[in-house]
Amino acid sequence: MFYENDLGYGSMISISKIIADNYNGIYEEHNDEGFTTAAARRESFYSRQYITDHSKDVAGIIRHCAETAAAGGPNKISFITELMPGDYESLLTASGYTRLAAQHSMWAYTDRLVQFPPFTKGEIRRIERDELDEWKDTMQKGFGKQRDEQLLYEVLFDSKRVRFYGCFIDGKIVGTAMTAIDGDLSGMHEGAVLPEYRRLGIITSLIMKMTSDLRDLHIGKVSLQASDMGHPVYASAGIIKTGMIETWFFEQ
Repeated sequence: MFYENDLGYGSMISISKIIADNYNGIYEEHNDEGFTTAAARRESFYSRQYITDHSKDVAGIIRHCAETAAAGGPNKISFITELMPGDYESLLTASGYTRLAAQHSMWAYTDRLVQFPPFTKGEIRRIERDELDEWKDTMQKGFGKQRDEQLLYEVLFDSKRVRFYGCFIDGKIVGTAMTAIDGDLSGMHEGAVLPEYRRLGIITSLIMKMTSDLRDLHIGKVSLQASDMGHPVYASAGIIKTGMIETWFFEQ
């Protein structure tokens, strides 16, 4: 589905597949002249729709997505901004969408990442089931906002394709991350650190642990979406930026 330079987008599609598979949802995919749609649905709990490649009719696609959302379908639309026309913002606004976020699309081969010295300020490991509530609390505090997808993490924890990781200092989870595996590609998600523990190398140490485990599983590529704050950290580990991704939400 993806060109090599679009692999940073891959983790969004991968997590959609896994959510659908493990949350009694529906995963749909459609390709038509460079237009790719992917949705993971369970009622209105979690749904997305994507434009990933060059499109000959962006305005028509945006209208189609808005009609689908209005009918109860996926209510989020994400795309690589470099592939959009100059007036895409006005097209989205006129169709009923509001901008949610912009992120850096990034990816790397697992065997080409920068190797950092071992983390000595605490422990980096996969978390246990009874540590999941603390992991979620740390993740939300690290991002500085509440998530409305709490039950999702319990479901994903039981999936063999998703792994949760934590950084422990003095027995406390201070950093979080997870991987979601789809074929030879793994998405990295939920990389967050409590504000008072930042600049200790926690995210890069989580990356090293996760990619080491992925190499053991013969997973060759990783992809992720990073905030402006996180982008330099991931770049320092050798993860390459491919473009910017914007996500917009459809409002009735």
